[in-house]
Amino acid sequence: MANFRKIAIKLGLEDMGKTKFEEMIHDTCGQTLRFGKDKDNYIWSYCPRCQIKIMTILMPRFSFRIKLSSCND
Repeated sequence: MANFRKIAIKLGLEDMGKTKFEEMIHDTCGQTLRFGKDKDNYIWSYCPRCQIKIMTILMPRFSFRIKLSSCND
């Protein structure tokens, strides 16, 4: 059994586990993919057997802060 946490740290990710809605499988080796979050809150899928990042699953939304001046009516 692979230690998924160590593999995720090696890739610069924090292990989040397997997907809940559908099983994703790496085309090359047939291993079930896992999810990991990087320091910028991007969620990646990675293969624990090949120890590579596969694709970005989720990107954080851009938050624009709107500054409003006070109303002087």
